[in-house]
Amino acid sequence: MSIFKAEIDVGIIENAVRAVSILIDEAKMNINEEGMQIRAVDLANVCMVSVSLKALAFDYYDGGPLSLGINIVRTADLLKSAKKDEHIEMEYLEEKNRIKFVLDKLSYSLALISLDTIKKEPKTPKIDLPVRVVMNGKEFRRAVKAAEKVSDYITFDAKEDGLKIASIGETSEMSLDILKEDLSAFDIEANVHSMFDLGYVLDIAKALIGAELVEIRIGDNYPIKIRSEFAGGKGEIEYLLAPRVEE
Repeated sequence: MSIFKAEIDVGIIENAVRAVSILIDEAKMNINEEGMQIRAVDLANVCMVSVSLKALAFDYYDGGPLSLGINIVRTADLLKSAKKDEHIEMEYLEEKNRIKFVLDKLSYSLALISLDTIKKEPKTPKIDLPVRVVMNGKEFRRAVKAAEKVSDYITFDAKEDGLKIASIGETSEMSLDILKEDLSAFDIEANVHSMFDLGYVLDIAKALIGAELVEIRIGDNYPIKIRSEFAGGKGEIEYLLAPRVEE
């Protein structure tokens, strides 16, 4: 008999679901005794997300090994009805092929999706990225939001003295220069420059709305890794976004 029953702060599971919902409507949730994980790629194969949440993040956890096809968008909408700091109970109803959510006196059950119809989980590519930056989450979101007013792309440049996030349009430009001493961490093996579709980066910034720190790994015209922790370090969100080819 397959089992999954858990209880958790609704804000924690909402962070996990939101991180995936910006890219895809449906995903496979893998559950085992150590916790849960979702790894998915958008339909255009441009951006990949990996979300993991340890069993220790839950108030109660019993599950796995099990894989469930989840309607991510409907689950995200359901979680919006929860009150701040409310706890949510989740249970897999095997006989009904549904997942049940209980919020105080409210009870919902969502039909699960056949795993055969969900896009196959991507393999995580091994990429050697020569720059690692850890920066303030609010500053990251501020720079990305400012770029929205200028262009539809955003660039990341790293040199020995620090990081530059910029966007250049036909009539205006924006840049945020952060010296290495003002970053929480900065490791560099080579100077790099990469450009990315701003729409994806905006969605990522919104998904990481509560992150105090954001880790960024950059290469020269390589995919960018954007990572943060949540649930007191018991949860992790990581995006891998392909670069935009400069004309």
